[in-house]
Amino acid sequence: MSGELQVKSIELDAATTLTIASGVVTIVGGVHIIAAQVPTTDDLDTITLGTNFDSSKHQLIFLIADTGDTITVKHNTDNIVLNGAADFSLTDVKMLALLRDPVSGDWHDLGA
Repeated sequence: MSGELQVKSIELDAATTLTIASGVVTIVGGVHIIAAQVPTTDDLDTITLGTNFDSSKHQLIFLIADTGDTITVKHNTDNIVLNGAADFSLTDVKMLALLRDPVSGDWHDLGA
């Protein structure tokens, strides 16, 4: 089975709520609820790593919008690269999985 990846389980942290500040969130774990800085809509351009972020444990993160919010995840504005070269509308019923490229530091979606 050379070249195949076999995953038996994935352990996820409890979700942490992060509020966008000027298009940026600073992640601290693997699962985040993203809240708009303005009342209910916002753009997410950049994901930075918090001081407590364990990059050996979290190369894969999951994002979902706070209840009632719509977050536009922006393709290629900074360090988020999305399939189809298009922005993604994140809501409280649509989750986005992102994988971090350890060389570039960019976050790539897994088939949005």
